[in-house]
Amino acid sequence: MKSSHKPEPQLIAEFEVPGEPVSKSRARFTKRGSKTVAYTPQKTKDGELRVAWAFRQACARLSLNPTDREIAYRVESEFHSGTRQRRDVDNMTKLILDGLNGVAWVDDNQVLEIESCKRYVPRKSARTVVRVY
Repeated sequence: MKSSHKPEPQLIAEFEVPGEPVSKSRARFTKRGSKTVAYTPQKTKDGELRVAWAFRQACARLSLNPTDREIAYRVESEFHSGTRQRRDVDNMTKLILDGLNGVAWVDDNQVLEIESCKRYVPRKSARTVVRVY
C-alpha cells in the first residue's frame, strides 16, 4: 500500500526585504511618436530588484540553477506594513514572484503553492519576509 503522505518541502531560502512592502503596479502607457508603448513603473522595478538582491544574499553559499523548468516551488510571504495604506496582498505577492523570475526559478508559473498574509506593525518594523521551498 502506497502512502499518500506528501514529503515536506525543502526550504531553499528565507530572507527579509526591509522597508514598506511594495505592490506590483499595472503597466503604464505612453505615446512615442505615433506608437503607444507600455512600461513598468520605476517603483515596481526597484521593488523587484530589492527582492532579487535579498534572495541572492540569502543564497550566496548555494549553487542554484534557475534554468530547470521542471522544479516546482512553494512561496510563503509575510508583509509587515507600517502604514494603513491600502495594498492588496495579491499585488504584493505578485511583486515577489516577478522579482524572483530568472533568479530563483525560470518563470513564476513554476510556483504551485502560495501562502501570504499582511500584518500592521510600527513603521520602524516594516518589512517583507519570504520563504522559498
